[in-house]
Amino acid sequence: MIDTLPPQYNPATIEAELYRFWLDHGCFSPDRRPRGVSAEPPSRRAGEPPPFVIMMPPPNVTAALHMGHGLNNTVQDVLARFERMRGRSTLWLPGTDHAGIATQNVVEKLVAKEGKTRFDMGREEFVRRVWAFVTETGGTILEQLKAIGASADWSRTYFTLDDDLSRAVREVFVRLYEKGLIYRGKYIINWCPRCLTALSNEEAEKEETDGRLWHLRYPLADGSGSLTVATTRPETMLGDTAVAVHPDDPRYAGLVGHRIRLPLADREIPIVADTAIDQDFGSGAVKVTPAHDPLDFEIGQRHGLPVIDILTPDARTNDQVPERFRNLDRFEARKKVVQEFESLGLLVKVENH
Repeated sequence: MIDTLPPQYNPATIEAELYRFWLDHGCFSPDRRPRGVSAEPPSRRAGEPPPFVIMMPPPNVTAALHMGHGLNNTVQDVLARFERMRGRSTLWLPGTDHAGIATQNVVEKLVAKEGKTRFDMGREEFVRRVWAFVTETGGTILEQLKAIGASADWSRTYFTLDDDLSRAVREVFVRLYEKGLIYRGKYIINWCPRCLTALSNEEAEKEETDGRLWHLRYPLADGSGSLTVATTRPETMLGDTAVAVHPDDPRYAGLVGHRIRLPLADREIPIVADTAIDQDFGSGAVKVTPAHDPLDFEIGQRHGLPVIDILTPDARTNDQVPERFRNLDRFEARKKVVQEFESLGLLVKVENH
């Protein structure tokens, strides 16, 4: 018998057939019913151990599995198989995730190879292409999970955009809202001006870049002097609603409560004191634009400042800015703002940052 064993292990001749045997005999079902036999799960009898359930973190449908998926699912598989061996009714519930933004980007790249954009195609056709892609790649991912021996109950496979799951998500959000556990309100988010959609913090990839720090002089409204602020985004000054300094900064102690005449926009804004300000950054005085910076938003909430959003969804200046600055790309607006500050003698200096 030993002489008939191959000299090396050949998974192709063993694993597929063994996996089919497991499926045919319902080994992955919590009620262990053979494939094709329809039956309600048996009632739990007194003294039986409680069921054991793992919800598979659904892999994205954007591409094939990677080593991280392999490790993650192997650990889950070990736990599920161990609990089955202990006699517990065990369910490892599989599924795939639509990964909305990532999938959209992948499909847009495919469409771009045809010389088109999603706007050229129209919503209905683009959605159809996305679903076609999801159908193709989603099946690939599930087959790869099966190839590594995942003992999930595939008869219960879900996709995050299935109708019943979508309804469940809406129902949960409504219930949480009605209980006051979640709320709707304005907040700073990551926004992609190309995709025209919000991005979660996980989807926004941060990187350090070489930029500039512009020092701009803001005249006091009473004409008694000026205050210099430092910013990496001078174009957003058109939406400033305050200037903030640290309450313990002796340089500005006498200015808190005074008002500033905001250059270019010709509005008066207050000088406020807030402990979130870093005295050692720039000039120690920070322009506050609640609509365009997370820290500024928090400062604005604490001091009851108005929120002025100066950008359209595609990152062009809107009608909240003076007419000569309207409908400019944000980087074009930056150049124009800096030029005007320089022509007015209000540009103090520019530093690399």
